[in-house]
Amino acid sequence: MHFRYLAPIVLDNVRPSYSFSTGGETILLRGAGFAPVQDVACWFGSTAAPAMVLNESAVECTVPTDMPIGVTGVDISIAGVKSLNGPLHFVLITPWMIDSISTSVGSTVGGERVLLKGTGFISQVDFYCVFGNVKAPGSYINETMIACDSISHAPDTVKLTVQVGQSSADSTALHTFTLSLIHISEPTRQAE
Repeated sequence: MHFRYLAPIVLDNVRPSYSFSTGGETILLRGAGFAPVQDVACWFGSTAAPAMVLNESAVECTVPTDMPIGVTGVDISIAGVKSLNGPLHFVLITPWMIDSISTSVGSTVGGERVLLKGTGFISQVDFYCVFGNVKAPGSYINETMIACDSISHAPDTVKLTVQVGQSSADSTALHTFTLSLIHISEPTRQAE
């Protein structure tokens, strides 16, 4: 018989720190002491979920489906041993629904306020409006409205999408909504 000693498991952060309650999204836990063994699980409250050790400081987890909305903890267990300092703060949110936008035309100069109306918006989530392939940070207004300022762009018609859950620390969007095509035209000049 053998007995294996593992280094203590310590969690530093989770990215992103939120997910839609419908689950299925991949998150990344960073820390130390992540041993490459078969028996690895992420814990969302008392619910276990599939996990995979990427290296000694990173574990990838899949958010379970149909989780209750609200704040929970996310932790990891390796060979049945949980982290020393977990769980970390994790938020499960209602899936967003975008119904309409305030305008589909903007100036090449940019700076036009575009209001997006819908449901399920919360202030704790990072999101971006992407005009064509250029990202602009969004602003939370209330539970039924978010906003973005258009970017400067050559005259064109571009796709407007909203990426939910992308932050500077992680490059994978939690969800992308394709809203509309935005027509960008030269500003009209006033006659003198």
